[in-house]
Amino acid sequence: MLDEWTPMEVALRDTVYRRFWSSVLKVAIDTFDRIAHRNIYSAAMIINFSYLLLALGALFAVAAAPAEAPAEPRNELLELEDRDGPRPPTIIDGRKKRPRLASKYSPVYDVCPGSIVDSGDWGMFSWYLYYAPRSGGTNCVMVRNRSGGAKTMELHLSSGARQGNPDYGTFSKYAGPVPLDHTNGKCVTITFSYLVNRPTWDWAQLIVSDLACG
Repeated sequence: MLDEWTPMEVALRDTVYRRFWSSVLKVAIDTFDRIAHRNIYSAAMIINFSYLLLALGALFAVAAAPAEAPAEPRNELLELEDRDGPRPPTIIDGRKKRPRLASKYSPVYDVCPGSIVDSGDWGMFSWYLYYAPRSGGTNCVMVRNRSGGAKTMELHLSSGARQGNPDYGTFSKYAGPVPLDHTNGKCVTITFSYLVNRPTWDWAQLIVSDLACG
């Protein structure tokens, strides 16, 4: 394939092509000249030779053209495609049947009060929802960053029109904690976003709704 050629191999190939087609053209022109000088040609023969020379010239031009440089590889960011423009959010309905404590990874950092009541994985991130029986029921969310590098993230926890203080910044380990009090008997929604492509300000977003509705 073209993108498997090294620059030195491309230069050598082009040199060989040029020399070959130059030799072919020289032989064709010399042959035509000898035939013309011997007056053993016809009008049809001249026309045929003209077409041959044009075809050989076109092949020479194509062969001598510089090789197209291989396309630069896309710098894709882990598990999510890198593209311009806004991304549709990934939405998960917490009331639908699915395994609780679904994350395959440990939170590592227990920064929220209480115990984990739900969790999940999303690409290079894992989210954890906690509950503590205080202040009319306190839910708290944190998101672990498993990418191995710092990411710009934004984390929200809400219940209806009420919302906890969001956490926003560039974090290498986790985002949060974001607590919300007085959630007994009410569902909560996690909204998590992270910056995928800084030059285009392209974000990806996860929304997990109807959680901890007990």
